[in-house]
Amino acid sequence: MKAHIACVFAVGCTASGTDQFIQPSADCRATASNEFRTRFTGSQLTSFDGSFAVAVTSIETISGVTCRAANREVVANGSFTTLVENQRDEAVYPLLGVFIDSNGNGACDADRDIVWHIYGSVSEAEDLVELTGESFALQPDAEGCALLR
Repeated sequence: MKAHIACVFAVGCTASGTDQFIQPSADCRATASNEFRTRFTGSQLTSFDGSFAVAVTSIETISGVTCRAANREVVANGSFTTLVENQRDEAVYPLLGVFIDSNGNGACDADRDIVWHIYGSVSEAEDLVELTGESFALQPDAEGCALLR
C-alpha cells in the first residue's frame, strides 16, 4: 500500500520506512527549511470504520518546488488522529486536506471518497485540525480530490 500511495503523491515526495509514509524530498528541505507539523483528528465517521483517513499537506515554495507530505490512519470507532510533518515557506499558504479512502486503493476517488481541504496558514508550532463528519464534502468533490492527489 505504501508504494502505491507514494506513486500517487510522487511530485516532491519520497517514501520512507517511518510512520509518515510520504515525506518532503531533499529538494523541499533545501528550499524551505522551516518545518511545520499538523495534527489532524476526525470524529463522527462511524460509517467509515476500517477505511483509511489520508491527511495531506502540500506547499509550492517561492522557488517553485512542490513539497508534499502525507500520512494515514485507520478510522476506528468513528475517529482518527494522524500527524503530518512538512516544510514551510513564509510567503506561501499550504494546502491542508484529508480524504477518507473508502476502497483502500490509496487514491482520492471523486466518485466515492469524502474530502475536506483548505488553504491556510501554519505556525512554527504544531497546528491542530479538528474535523467531524460534517466537515467533509459529502457529495462527490472532483476538485478536492484533484488537489489531494
